[in-house]
Amino acid sequence: MMQRDGPAPDPGAAETRLADVAMLISERLDAGEAVDLDSVAERYPDCAQPIRQLLPTLQDLCTFGRIAASPGAPGLPGGKPNVGF
Repeated sequence: MMQRDGPAPDPGAAETRLADVAMLISERLDAGEAVDLDSVAERYPDCAQPIRQLLPTLQDLCTFGRIAASPGAPGLPGGKPNVGF
């Protein structure tokens, strides 16, 4: 039987950390800042691969958000998002 050192890893912790890193990147993109993937990978090595895969989507969402929030956005009266379901 193998014995572990320390407590068992929390399976949700990695997902929470990835969500936090994605939020930080989204905030930088929203602010118009560039994101250096190498710096992100160095700072958050456990999130490096998923972030590399998610970055294009985060960039697209940020661009879409800017377009949707602009006055007179196509299909949205007054540029306001249509959030009714």
